[in-house]
Amino acid sequence: MELFQRGIITTQDTDGLDLSWGNEDSVVKMLYKMAMRDGFGDVLAEGSVRAAALIGKGAEKFVITIKGMEKMSSDPRAGEGVALW
Repeated sequence: MELFQRGIITTQDTDGLDLSWGNEDSVVKMLYKMAMRDGFGDVLAEGSVRAAALIGKGAEKFVITIKGMEKMSSDPRAGEGVALW
């Protein structure tokens, strides 16, 4: 959505889906496309680092990773005993 907002990708790239912030319908459709590896969903299904490399146009500077790995939404160190799982 950040890339869409900044004009790095457009509806031509996203198979016609408007990936503006808050567009829940497009997010659900894109998730389906990722699961089916269909169109632009196939690019995103590669993960953020590989997808940014495939997209190009400076997309790499918007990827949020730690040592090349996806950032988790939660920190496993926060809960007692969770880090040991």
